[in-house]
Amino acid sequence: DDDDCDLESANAHVDDEWSDNSDTISESSSTSSGMFMTDEDKLRRLGNGENVAIKVFFGSTIVMELVPLSMPFKKVKNLIEQKLRSRCRLSFSGGDGEFSSLTSESDWRAAIQFTEDQVVRVIAKAKPVNISKLDCSMFDNLGSAVIVANSQSEIIFFNSVTRRLLGDISSKKDVPSLFPSLDVSTYIPASWSPVEAVHRDGHSISVLLTMTESKNFLQYFVVVPSLTIAPVF
Repeated sequence: DDDDCDLESANAHVDDEWSDNSDTISESSSTSSGMFMTDEDKLRRLGNGENVAIKVFFGSTIVMELVPLSMPFKKVKNLIEQKLRSRCRLSFSGGDGEFSSLTSESDWRAAIQFTEDQVVRVIAKAKPVNISKLDCSMFDNLGSAVIVANSQSEIIFFNSVTRRLLGDISSKKDVPSLFPSLDVSTYIPASWSPVEAVHRDGHSISVLLTMTESKNFLQYFVVVPSLTIAPVF
């Protein structure tokens, strides 16, 4: 159920649904799949029997979307994961305080059927994603420091060059603790940026860093000393 789905046609459908109602809602930000809504009542009123609202709870994050009733579950799940930038396990509230798993088309149709107010409430939990042994071996043979983090910016791998550059960073649990000045949300992928890295012993090191993200929302960081000419890949 982690296959990539082409959302172009579905997104166009949602955009069309929103275009006729844009004067009745407050917009917090535009997205490729329609509007990102903050007002549940306004979102619910746009249902009109052809759409359903989904309210997704992901830790402290809440995301709301309006999707066509005809949208298949795979595309709904992909939309949610793209919004959250994380592979997720989903469940839905049946309205009686009980939660049921949301893993298939039949589950999705049941979730729609159970809702009484045109809002499907979904609980999303991050699904652990790891890198393969082959990738670990490949990264260990590179001449640059490589650090891999999951979608919550938790460090899940670093290679031997990282250990030589920054020491054993096993105690660094996430990217912000290693690169305090780095704002991943505004970073331009595949560009090189000067940042300060925190060595294991606590002192700062000036480095150049580039980042890319996989389809599973893993973050890959390549780090070189700042005096090094950034390599071209």
